Amino acid sequence: MSKKSIVVIGAGISGLATAALLAKAGHKVKVIEGSDWIGGKSKRIIVDGQRMDTGPALVTFPGVWKEFLRRYDNLGDTSIPASEIGPIEFEPLSEVGEYFYKGDKCLIPVEPGNKWHESWKRFEAVHGKLDKEITTLLTNTSMSPKAVPAAC
Repeated sequence: MSKKSIVVIGAGISGLATAALLAKAGHKVKVIEGSDWIGGKSKRIIVDGQRMDTGPALVTFPGVWKEFLRRYDNLGDTSIPASEIGPIEFEPLSEVGEYFYKGDKCLIPVEPGNKWHESWKRFEAVHGKLDKEITTLLTNTSMSPKAVPAAC
C-alpha cells in the first residue's frame, strides 16, 4: 500500500480516531477543525439556562471502545496492542449517570418513588435491550448497510 498525505475534516471523536488510525497505518495526516475546540459534539452547552454536556456514547457503550481497539490493532503493527497504549478499564456503575433539569436531579435508572420513575420504566421497556444495535450503529458509517439492519 502506498503512503499518502490525507486531510481529515473535523476534530470530533470520529475525526481524531480516523486520523489516529490513518497515522498508525503510515500515512501523513493533517486534521482541520472549524471550531475553536476539538471534540466535536463533546462540549458543554447552555439552553434556556440549563447546562448540558453533549457528546458521543463511547463510555456508555463499552462495545464501541472495544471495536475501536480491535480495528486499530488490525492495521498491522502488533508490537503494542492498542489496549496497552491507552489502557482504559470500564467500571460498571449501578447508575448510568446523574441528570439535572431545572433544579431537579436524579440518578438513572430512576428509583421507585421518584416522580420520573413511571416515565423511566416506559423508556427502559422500549430502549433497554438495544445495546447491540446501538453499538452496531456507532461503529459503522451512516451509509453502511450494517447501520440500518432493518432495511437490508
